[in-house]
Amino acid sequence: VSLMHIVASYIRTKLKLPGREREEEEWMEVCAELENESASLAMGLVLSLFVRFAITGHMPRIHSPAQGHSVGEVWKLFACALGFGVLLIPVAVIGAHAKHGGHPEDDNWKVCVVHRASDFAERLMIMSMGWCLLYWGKWFYWEVTNNKGLMTDSLMGGEMVQVMLFSAISFISIRHIDCVADYLRERGSEYEVALRRLITMFALLMGLSWESAFTSAVHVIGEDFEGTARVLFDAVLTLGICLAVLPAWAWHILPKTIRGVDRALTKSLSPR
Repeated sequence: VSLMHIVASYIRTKLKLPGREREEEEWMEVCAELENESASLAMGLVLSLFVRFAITGHMPRIHSPAQGHSVGEVWKLFACALGFGVLLIPVAVIGAHAKHGGHPEDDNWKVCVVHRASDFAERLMIMSMGWCLLYWGKWFYWEVTNNKGLMTDSLMGGEMVQVMLFSAISFISIRHIDCVADYLRERGSEYEVALRRLITMFALLMGLSWESAFTSAVHVIGEDFEGTARVLFDAVLTLGICLAVLPAWAWHILPKTIRGVDRALTKSLSPR
């Protein structure tokens, strides 16, 4: 993945259009961000698989059953998630110093490598913590209910309870962390950036929990089909979910995200 990103970055530096420096700069930043996010998301999942393997003694599947884990295993996974959060603080602070001054010039490969590496390290801690918290929540839910669930022992019922709890916790945490980060920014504290990264982690956690719920729903609904019919049914149902979710994202969430990025950029450029 890293080799693919290096090649893509090299190609982008050689295919610049004259007279469109501003658009080219924005394009480079978006591409670098997407590449780092995709790589860190995959590596974060791999690290979470390794952590769960170290705890349970066997390699789990990505969507493995969450039932049957002991209290010790549940809280070991939670401790590992907190460990990634603790590591995020120095990584984010060091990364903020390394990336001071904004996006580097594409021809300055040394500075670009440092910039991309620090950004990737931050995102890797975020993704690893998010994945570990997701599976910890699943393990905790089934362990605390003695593998019976609340009101129903069905997989989908458990997923719905978990996604509601994850969403509530994420919304509350984001709200309070944002207030603390604003306070630290007014004080000129360098730890503000670490809290901003925690907000990203909770947003990721909420997204992963909903992704898991949709995946479980597709799996449960498709249990009556087999073979090629099952594959086609899963594909059609997945496409239907995308057609239902993507327009709402494009019309409501994306514009607010763009405005939020613009406000954050304005704040970062304003004197403290």
